[in-house]
Amino acid sequence: MINAVKDVPIWFTNAKNDSINPDLATNPLIERIVKAGNTDVHHSEFEDVHDTSGLYKNEDGSAYQYNGHWSWIYFDNNECTEGDLNEWEWLASKVN
Repeated sequence: MINAVKDVPIWFTNAKNDSINPDLATNPLIERIVKAGNTDVHHSEFEDVHDTSGLYKNEDGSAYQYNGHWSWIYFDNNECTEGDLNEWEWLASKVN
């Protein structure tokens, strides 16, 4: 299965508190894909998943925290970056 994606551009996004432990799933998978020769692999990892829009708050006014598996929220909000590259610009560059 790794060989099937070794030439596919991939951007992984996860939170450290995901119910699927990234140290047992995402991180080893990234290592295997890179070892297979994929040179277009990127990764955004967050501590947790919380509201960054300011719209959703807990009763005490702090940012609402979502389930750790909801890291796609950061992608939707264009907050996944790697250096000067962000995931939306990277994704757009893949369109022929």
